Amino acid sequence: MRYRQTISLISLLMIFTILSACGSFEQATLKQDEVVFVASDESREFFYLPDTTEHRVEDGDDILSLRVHIVHRGERGFLGQEEQLWHIDYKNERYQVTASYAFDADGNFRQT
Repeated sequence: MRYRQTISLISLLMIFTILSACGSFEQATLKQDEVVFVASDESREFFYLPDTTEHRVEDGDDILSLRVHIVHRGERGFLGQEEQLWHIDYKNERYQVTASYAFDADGNFRQT
């Protein structure tokens, strides 16, 4: 199971890399209200919030920061949502999550 999660995250990172190379996420994805669908697996759907994207250069590396919205569909009994702040370094093929917030299925904030 851990292997599958790693592959899913690597795939998601590659999708963000390809889309960022295209110059604009909005051109390459379908818009759904305030979020843009990116990918899904058997238990989750990944979206990003286009109004939260920020590009900066840090120590010579291009960093793309954005909020990722994850909808869980019953993984280990959890029906809910997460919002995470991702910083993607697509040149070095890595990312970092610096904040994560959990919400129940109704959208109410839950402490983690």
